[in-house]
Amino acid sequence: RGSNGHTGFASFAEQVAGALNGALRNGTSLFLRDMFDYFYHRECPHRSVLREDLGCYFEPLFTGCEAEDVYDVTEAEDPTHTELLSHIHDYQPLPEFSHLGSFWWNSHLLHYIVSPNRRLQALVAEIKAQMRFRHPIVGIHVRRGDSCKLKASPGYGMPLAYCKTVGDFLPHLRRMRELYGVSRVFVTSDSTSVYQELPQWAGEGFEFIYSRADRDFLHHDWLLEMRLRMALVDRKEVADATLVDTLLLADCDYLVLGLQSGYGRLALSLAAAVRGQVPPYVSMDYPWMPRFGMSGPRPPWVRWWEGAKA
Repeated sequence: RGSNGHTGFASFAEQVAGALNGALRNGTSLFLRDMFDYFYHRECPHRSVLREDLGCYFEPLFTGCEAEDVYDVTEAEDPTHTELLSHIHDYQPLPEFSHLGSFWWNSHLLHYIVSPNRRLQALVAEIKAQMRFRHPIVGIHVRRGDSCKLKASPGYGMPLAYCKTVGDFLPHLRRMRELYGVSRVFVTSDSTSVYQELPQWAGEGFEFIYSRADRDFLHHDWLLEMRLRMALVDRKEVADATLVDTLLLADCDYLVLGLQSGYGRLALSLAAAVRGQVPPYVSMDYPWMPRFGMSGPRPPWVRWWEGAKA
């Protein structure tokens, strides 16, 4: 399904990767029902509201089949159907690739799915030129909006996912500079307040760059995806900003981010798939998983957290 109503783009891409994995494993076709919320805007024409082809921003993934060619659109949906691929087995590599590991396998699936078309490539190149994006560079993702407040709440059970400040990243940036001699930092965030913090660290000797400082359209206590469905924010503005910053972050030589966030996981996966190796990185919270919060006999992220507390 295109979206479950509260899925961000990175989590959506992970779901598509899981579905693609299942199709490859079972020798079946993959068809994306419905449309993803971010891409349902004035500059993304769709042939059908019953399918998502991702062609507005990415290279084509699918054939020209329409919804009616694949399933009976008038038939009631199976009540046992689940939109979310959330079991660990959904992301295990095919047997012939198992020796390369889950990270390698899922990173290449995501790289295949999130392959920008010429329009998106041109947009990224234009913004790169405007902000003077140059290598070597370290990228940081400072989450400040809806998700970190929710997931760090007592009922959610992810205490390390709390909203962080730029100051929380400084020890890791200093270490990156010490090890690799990098002082240029690309900052991406969902909050204008993060960019307002940067001047206080001017004496640290870092050059902070970013694609845009105005992030008020992203920052809110309500989930972004809910506000998209309520038409409270511009879908095109959200889609463009999300995808551009994701690709810029993935293009960084070094990364400091949170892997509880699908945004951070996607950037790390794309960076590794493009380079053919994992770039030096620091996770500010949890270890990598193909999708966070997955179910299973003993979910790996739960095992890790229990070991960390011990």
